[in-house]
Amino acid sequence: MVTRAARCVGVQLRGRLKHHGDLRRANFRTADLRMADLRGANLTNADPRWASLQGANLTETVWHNTTCPDGTVSDTVCS
Repeated sequence: MVTRAARCVGVQLRGRLKHHGDLRRANFRTADLRMADLRGANLTNADPRWASLQGANLTETVWHNTTCPDGTVSDTVCS
């Protein structure tokens, strides 16, 4: 089974995503995720490097091989 990467370029996400949303391999280039509720979302191999994450709820978010805003790759929530 092949999963397609979500392309979230320039989007604004407000409120809560579907619980445990599948955002694997998502590209969040210039996305506005401020105050988004991403609880339990799967960000494996995602690239939120250029996204604005201030105030986003990242509780129980899965980070595996995820690119952080500073360009490093992490298996934990980026600081």
